[in-house]
Amino acid sequence: MKTVILGLDGAAFELIDPWIESGELPNLKKIKEEGVFGDLSVCLPPVTCPNWKCYSTGKNPGKLGIFWWENIDWEKRKVYVPNYRTSSEEIWDYLNDEGIKTAVINMPTTYPPKEVDGYMVAGGPDSMNKNFAYPSSFEKELLDSGYKVRIDEHISSGEDCKKYFDEIAEMMESRFRLGKNLLENDMEIDFLHLTITYINGLHHFLWDDEIVKEGWKVIDDNLEHLVELAEEGEINLLLMSDHGSNRIRDVFNINTWLEREGYLKTKESPVSNIFKKIGLTRSKAAEIAKKIGFWRKLKQIIPNSVTESIPTEEGGVKKDAKERVIDWEESVAVASGQGPIYLNENMKESENKTVRKELIKKLENLESPITGRKIVKRVYRKEEIYSGEYFEDAPDLIIDQNEHIHIQGDIGNDKVFSKPGKWLGENKNPGLFMGYGPDIGSKEIEDISILDLAPTVLHMLELPVPNVMDGQVKKEIFSEDSNAFTRKVKPSNSSKEAISEKVKELKKAGKI
Repeated sequence: MKTVILGLDGAAFELIDPWIESGELPNLKKIKEEGVFGDLSVCLPPVTCPNWKCYSTGKNPGKLGIFWWENIDWEKRKVYVPNYRTSSEEIWDYLNDEGIKTAVINMPTTYPPKEVDGYMVAGGPDSMNKNFAYPSSFEKELLDSGYKVRIDEHISSGEDCKKYFDEIAEMMESRFRLGKNLLENDMEIDFLHLTITYINGLHHFLWDDEIVKEGWKVIDDNLEHLVELAEEGEINLLLMSDHGSNRIRDVFNINTWLEREGYLKTKESPVSNIFKKIGLTRSKAAEIAKKIGFWRKLKQIIPNSVTESIPTEEGGVKKDAKERVIDWEESVAVASGQGPIYLNENMKESENKTVRKELIKKLENLESPITGRKIVKRVYRKEEIYSGEYFEDAPDLIIDQNEHIHIQGDIGNDKVFSKPGKWLGENKNPGLFMGYGPDIGSKEIEDISILDLAPTVLHMLELPVPNVMDGQVKKEIFSEDSNAFTRKVKPSNSSKEAISEKVKELKKAGKI
């Protein structure tokens, strides 16, 4: 029997439950009423990167070396994009090793696509409209049929979402069409992963607007074919998200707060200062580029070091431009967006403990002067949630942001707290999990993690589960009369990855 996993970027019951209950999303309603469903706990921070990799590998970020869209290396004074092409094996690698042909469509953090037994079509936001598919002959077929990784227009506001909704809807439908074609025309494919990403952009810019509901109707309409296959006993269907979503009430500019509290020291960037003086912001630059039809070539011509130095409306700079304004010698702490905080590695151990304790206490008691809402649910020390060979590279503190809070990681914003701007929806933990099919049960599932999905799928397909995975097989999702429910889990104690992991750990420790 084939297995199909539908990834829905940013999906959460909080948003779609009213539309499910009203019958406006009939296929999702059917799955929820007749299959399994539940909140899906995700890794902190609850962001596309690292959570898609956490899903596909069954590993926490400490084993992947990916902690957000950016990593911060205090010793090298760098703010850099992590390598999404982690060497860790993913679900499809284990399946290929057992002779199971796979297709992976549109999953973020898969660019450039790796060689698989089957097909891999990389997804945004990092993939471009070329060199995005394996094998290359398959990419040519896709391009000839009009397939695109991203639409031509740059979506940077709610108005853009409304203006280009037809293109967005077509992009989502094209993913479903491709999945359907592969299932129908390549009978050797026994595992399909399909991700719908543009829906999360609608969440961010419009939250629960009517246009967002229309986007979910596109998903639901295209889901009908998969539901029918599950009813016919052809597939087991699982739905999951990399994180959830909720409405933003408060924006917390964490690096501005760190600077006001004396933990972060900054210096002026000559490039950013010029842009500030002439009043050029990122949104103004984007609007100008779009008006003159220049947006598609802008990033190819202008280096990231320049574009990232263009300040936001609040005056902040992002990503690698941050490393040029941080005073690395005088600073104690710097943060990324949505929660990770890195401490100066040159501090003595006693100083490190003191600063961690101070920051945890201050942040856990911090409230927004705008709404009176607490900013964080809890601040974790890295040893509480991360483990693995990249543990030393992990942020020292990780914020579990409170509901309705957006933590902005720019440096140089004018205010510590502000009201929502262009983004109306923010990521949150938990995400969404649903299942439907011959081997799937019918009940609400509790206590399931994104790390559990890879081992559970391997078990469902009667394969051993590698001990290097952090997740557990969740038999609760299966019907009690299914083979997957009654069969014992087969652990894998001698996988080639386990050996590779040990070698890498020994090399990192300088023992070999």
